[in-house]
Amino acid sequence: MNEVADLPWARKIASRTQAFQVICVDGGTLTYRASAANGDPLDAMALNKS
Repeated sequence: MNEVADLPWARKIASRTQAFQVICVDGGTLTYRASAANGDPLDAMALNKS
């Protein structure tokens, strides 16, 4: 695994963590979610088409 740098702007650091990502597109909205293997949320965002 790659080492994770110390990123002062990052709220969470997921070093040595198994994760999965889910991307959903519903109409004009794209949603991204990243979760650890145990289900804990790591990151999420939504993009809306305008």
